[in-house]
Amino acid sequence: MQKNIYPKTERIDVTEEYFGRTVVDSYRWLENDAPDDRAVSAWIEAQKAVTQKHLDALPGRDHFRKRMTELLDYDRYTVPRKRGDRYFLQRHQGE
Repeated sequence: MQKNIYPKTERIDVTEEYFGRTVVDSYRWLENDAPDDRAVSAWIEAQKAVTQKHLDALPGRDHFRKRMTELLDYDRYTVPRKRGDRYFLQRHQGE
């Protein structure tokens, strides 16, 4: 299997002081909302591409997907939850 080559993750040091201690957060920029920050969106897409390439190369992946689909192909319901004087549950339909 090939070695994964991860995209470069930029370090932008943000320094803050908490209780008399200096804390440097080099990856604070990754906490920005992806839809609003093109740099974060691009980083996420690059990471996803590496991950997908790795997952696609795993042997037996198609067999595993088929078997999991078979096992989960039925209607499922969550445990009822009471909100006020009503009960709610969610239905998850099979594939």
